[in-house]
Amino acid sequence: MKKRKVIVSAYESENRQRTMFALSYPTLLAMKLTTMLVLLFCIQASASSFGQQVTLHLKKQRLQVALNEIQKQTGYSFLMNSSHFNNAKPVTIEVNKGQMREVLDEIFADQPFSYI
Repeated sequence: MKKRKVIVSAYESENRQRTMFALSYPTLLAMKLTTMLVLLFCIQASASSFGQQVTLHLKKQRLQVALNEIQKQTGYSFLMNSSHFNNAKPVTIEVNKGQMREVLDEIFADQPFSYI
């Protein structure tokens, strides 16, 4: 009889483990997916913050030329009313691997308008 109890208890134990694993599988899957998504978003945010370095060497160029050069280097697009380009002052800037915000601050420092 003892052998029978051992076999039955081992069988019951194995079923409990399978049941516990089957119940927790969707939870584990959700946790894995959540972790992967969070990691991907962190990597994307990190890449976008480090990838926005701009190099400009312009002397008395139109604002439109400066913004087009930034667009080529970074992929950012700028929306402006064409009348702003007519009122803009010439841009003179010398920057090597500058951060995007610093470059834009320098470009728009002497302009009669700003950027958002």
